[in-house]
Amino acid sequence: MRSYIVLIILMFGTTAAVAQGVVSGTLLDENSGEPLMFANVAVAGTTTGVSTDMDGKYQLELSPGQYALVYSYVGYQDKTVSEVEIDEGQMQILDVTLSDQAVDLKLDVVVTAKAVERSENALLMLRRKSDKIQDGISSQEMNRYPISDAAGAMKKVTGATISGGKYVYIRGLGDRYSLSQLNGMVIPSADPYRNSAQLDLIPTNLLDNIITSKTFTPDLPGTFTGGSVDIKTKSFPEQKTLTFAVSAGYNRQNNLISDFLSYDGGKNDYWGYDDGTRDLPSIYNDARVQELGILEQSLFPRPRDGRAGAGEMANLTDRVIRESNNNFTSNNAGTPLDHGFSFSYGNKYDMGNNALGVILTGSFKQNYTQLTGYNKANWFLDDVTSGSLFNQGDFRETLSTQTPSVSGMAGLSYKIGEANTMTFNTIYSHQADKVGRFIEGERPDNLVFPRFLEGHSLVWTEREMINYQLGGDHIFTGLRNARLEWKGSLANITQEEPDTRFFEYVYNTDLDFYNIPASDIQLPFHFWRDLQDEQKDFKLDFTLPFGSENTNKLKVGGLFSQKDRTFNELRYQILRESPYFFRGELLASKSFSEVNGDIDAYLAEDNIGIVQRIEDSGSEETRYILGNRNFDVTVPRNSYIGSENVVAAYAMVNFAISERLKFIGGARYESTDISVESLDTFLDDEDRFGNIDVNDILPSANFIYELNETMNLRASFSRTLARPNLREIANFSSFDPPTKFTISGNPNLDRTNISNYDLRWEWFLGAGELVSVSGYYKKFTNPITLFYLRTPNPTLQYTNVPSAELYGVEFELRKDLGFISPQLANFKINTNFSFIEASSDVREENSSTDRTSRPFEGQAPFIANAALLYSPASGSFEAILSLNTIGDRLSIFGRDNTPDVFNRGRSQLDFTITKRFQDLVVKLSAANLLNAPYKLASDYEGSEFAYEDFKRGITLNASVGYTIR
Repeated sequence: MRSYIVLIILMFGTTAAVAQGVVSGTLLDENSGEPLMFANVAVAGTTTGVSTDMDGKYQLELSPGQYALVYSYVGYQDKTVSEVEIDEGQMQILDVTLSDQAVDLKLDVVVTAKAVERSENALLMLRRKSDKIQDGISSQEMNRYPISDAAGAMKKVTGATISGGKYVYIRGLGDRYSLSQLNGMVIPSADPYRNSAQLDLIPTNLLDNIITSKTFTPDLPGTFTGGSVDIKTKSFPEQKTLTFAVSAGYNRQNNLISDFLSYDGGKNDYWGYDDGTRDLPSIYNDARVQELGILEQSLFPRPRDGRAGAGEMANLTDRVIRESNNNFTSNNAGTPLDHGFSFSYGNKYDMGNNALGVILTGSFKQNYTQLTGYNKANWFLDDVTSGSLFNQGDFRETLSTQTPSVSGMAGLSYKIGEANTMTFNTIYSHQADKVGRFIEGERPDNLVFPRFLEGHSLVWTEREMINYQLGGDHIFTGLRNARLEWKGSLANITQEEPDTRFFEYVYNTDLDFYNIPASDIQLPFHFWRDLQDEQKDFKLDFTLPFGSENTNKLKVGGLFSQKDRTFNELRYQILRESPYFFRGELLASKSFSEVNGDIDAYLAEDNIGIVQRIEDSGSEETRYILGNRNFDVTVPRNSYIGSENVVAAYAMVNFAISERLKFIGGARYESTDISVESLDTFLDDEDRFGNIDVNDILPSANFIYELNETMNLRASFSRTLARPNLREIANFSSFDPPTKFTISGNPNLDRTNISNYDLRWEWFLGAGELVSVSGYYKKFTNPITLFYLRTPNPTLQYTNVPSAELYGVEFELRKDLGFISPQLANFKINTNFSFIEASSDVREENSSTDRTSRPFEGQAPFIANAALLYSPASGSFEAILSLNTIGDRLSIFGRDNTPDVFNRGRSQLDFTITKRFQDLVVKLSAANLLNAPYKLASDYEGSEFAYEDFKRGITLNASVGYTIR
């Protein structure tokens, strides 16, 4: 034990009796934005100094005081940064640019440290010198907003929206057309129904920045059209820190309430881990249970007949239901405040000419969400002469969700000399949703007053991502500083839905009568679903500078990606055995009406399995009267296995045509092999197997014209593609019992090809300041959409339609307000606007339908973000007021002539203040101040028909963090 204590003290303890301060940053080429490797950083008038590494980074330890630092590099103007304040135990971040112009004049450029402090300036420098059109958000900006994960951060990026709190939409295009990467490697999705990753799994405390590329270059995967989101985690620590933080949140709808719907689960539910309580009981897979058909809808021979084997059948039937969890109702529970805690540790260990960087982070959050008695409807055009829509479902729903999440990261970076770096990262994220739900109302197509539908559901969804990344970065100084970068990734994604339970019934208010009519509703049932994805990626990039001053670059590389998926779904219902008339007596378990609609009594110990035994000398064995029992209604085709293999190679050039005009272009070859196999062996091969095996050449041409030193004009053309996900080409149907709504896959889907045209003007006004205007147009061939099958119940299936198109305009402004008045110098505005129009062909099975086009699913006609930041020169206080506004987005396709359903536009206003007391940081925030409604609705004949309408309330949050240096 003593040795562990000593180790902890050495790892986290202070370093010296008299602490040094640190100045750290990156040295960049002012014109190209490239890092300047092996440049010099020295204290003016001394021999104290260091050299930058292969990424242009430096770190210099100095005693407390004020210094002037000289930055120099062969062929560049020297730059002196004065008034560099070094405080004991603190770090000063200085990113500096050097110019290679007018070197012969021997000018000594002098600036003050305040002019080059890092904020979002570094990110804007990346944008200014990028070879593609891109936007982004820095870690500093993320800290200003009341956000906790990458999904929340993406809402602040120009042209980005988030669907379902998880999935990113770029430029109005759904997650099918948006690519999510973690440190340059694709993140697989943990949701079988979606293409892109669930960004709420990645907390912002792990991140350095998020870069969104909106135009394609051949070194990027070709599977994005709206944008490629690259989430960069923190890498090499700049100083030793150990930070602890705690947070608490309050929303009057969610916290400190007593009617939160919950239920008894496992002992680890609080942390988000099922302890096996919800596992499929082993008896279900017992060999004798399978051989005797215990889980068939009809038992033969029937145990009540007393034939040979009746006892074994009855006892196995009894075991199956008694070993199942027969709790189908939630209970009212109290909720605490939302709360969380986190820690992070970073340090750099010098080892002669080498250095080892270590980063460890961990966090836990617990959130509660309650929607009480909100209205749900399901409108349908039943009669075109009526001038109105018919409501197929008029419900009131209460939905309670408890969301615990655990995340962490361990990172190692090892610099070998000045020209080689090895990195290893492990990112872990785990999240669960524990849901209690109650719904009541009418379903006018078969259940109307005085008969009402009531339903309970208990849901547990557990998602986990473990991602391992190993990479290397190598500079060949003897080969024009050529660069070789390689990275391998192994990601395991799981989504478990163990023992989801639904119980619905009909209540007649006039007769005070309860029953479960199988002709009208589903019998009570259990779901077990699980998805397992394993994705392996390896990519290689080689960059060779060429030209008189190495200003041009040739870049080649390749990628191999392999994803394997297993998806299983099991479904079991509860059936009451029919009454048995024996010797003048009716023998049966209690019906649902006899227990007066009491679910617990209906599934009580004396009403399930064997409820009575009859000794009869006239039968071979004892007669067994069965009550409620389980039977198997699993649909084999809803389980499938699949794989997606992609092999890619590319070549591109970054070439300066003139002093102001630069060309970046080339082509990427991608080979796609997707295959899915349904586990239903009775299907025809055409329905059982889905396959896409194609090769694509994806060209790209980007031109950048430098109008002056602070202004660029960019133009781009490229071709990209979009693949269906494995679920979409699997012959699999998902069903929602309360709405009777089904979505089905299609093994005959094809990929989508897209032509992209982009234009952007951008003006970098000063440090952290920008104005940009963009326009774009996209043409789609074979886009994937949904259409209604001609079935009794609403069933949507994925399909290709001939074409679609989308175009839009974006505007962004970042500017401090000192130009208006000196009193406003500490205020800054960040705004961005997007206006989007889109039209997709429509496939309709009803010839009477006159609809020929519709927008993309999830596409908003406009998106606006505006933020007002107050940040005094002291840097110890910040306040930000931010507004996000979004227009109507297509959510549900209308069947036949029923109008499409839209998520109505809404605005969200947030306010955050941050105060720093040296190593203590206090952050207070208020989110959703306007409390605008979330509404799902359609318009018909001048009237609005609401499908859902609810509010989420205002959330107040406080967090405190303390850093030990």
